[in-house]
Amino acid sequence: MFLPLIAAINAQAQTASVERGSELFQSECARCHVQADIEMRIANRWLDRPASELYAAIMATMPAETPGSLSPEQYLDLTAHVMQMGRVNAPIAGLTVTELASVNIEQGSENTGPDYYAWTSMFGGLNANRYAPLEQINAENVDELEIAWRWKADNFGPRPEGLSVTTPIMANGVLYATAGTTRNVVAIDAESGQTLWMWRPQEGQRFEDSPRKNSGKGVAYWTDGDQEVIFVVTPGYYLAALDASTGLPLESFADGGILDLMDGMRFSDVRDDRDITLTFPPLVIDDVLVVGAAHQVSMRPPHADNVKGDVRAFDIHTGELLWTHRNIPKPGEEGYETWLNDSARERLANVLN
Repeated sequence: MFLPLIAAINAQAQTASVERGSELFQSECARCHVQADIEMRIANRWLDRPASELYAAIMATMPAETPGSLSPEQYLDLTAHVMQMGRVNAPIAGLTVTELASVNIEQGSENTGPDYYAWTSMFGGLNANRYAPLEQINAENVDELEIAWRWKADNFGPRPEGLSVTTPIMANGVLYATAGTTRNVVAIDAESGQTLWMWRPQEGQRFEDSPRKNSGKGVAYWTDGDQEVIFVVTPGYYLAALDASTGLPLESFADGGILDLMDGMRFSDVRDDRDITLTFPPLVIDDVLVVGAAHQVSMRPPHADNVKGDVRAFDIHTGELLWTHRNIPKPGEEGYETWLNDSARERLANVLN
């Protein structure tokens, strides 16, 4: 009965070690977090807060698969190393757990992070102009660029993909992209090219029946300054919400992180197949996800009565349906009478993005 008391006393008495924390970080945390990620998180969330709060947050969330599984002494060392990575003016090496509350995290004299330009949507922003106001690369020096690293995607999916049109996005020094015909989602360290995590859809027959089996156009990104989420529409027409740090589906979104986009679609009553999917990522507007639809690629459908490509919006936190815009009205809805000669039944009106 004295063991818990002894452990607590030891945790309070041991002082923080950056060296031990560095070894722990490499073995327990480096697969999900990189230098740039830590710097940005510290700068954006933890300045002017006591180090004890950071210690508690690290204990509650790391390692990602088994938070709280390390000893209090190890979390103390890990906190010391994370603060050093964050380049803040709050050295805690040599301090005990009980002394952390008296240390305030302040911005250091060095820059708290690299000057990364965030490209958090495939088009560069809601205005979709694909333009970045950067000055480091120009007409005079563009011929001096060199390859920093290569990342290969040919081993993703059941067979190599001959053509990939995915557009990687970047946030906090991490690239997020799709790869392979099964549309795996990957996170890549922007500086080194190291793969941080990978998520693969498990769709079974839904994948086999998909009219568009490819890596798609990419992913969508959302953050509230604390949580970061990656969204992707799979070939089988599911919407997945993934933790940007780990690649794990978010349990709080829809059904364990996965929303079935076929639910609520207007399917044909004369066809058994479901010719519906989407290669584009959802459009993120504040706390709303807007999702379109697509059919076979440049093909005439086998029957005029096909799935209607409605546009829908979902709550970004829960996956709850917020609204549906029917490009072709249902019978009895306003505007249906303008579709003459039963043409409303025989048109598709899909919206890619």
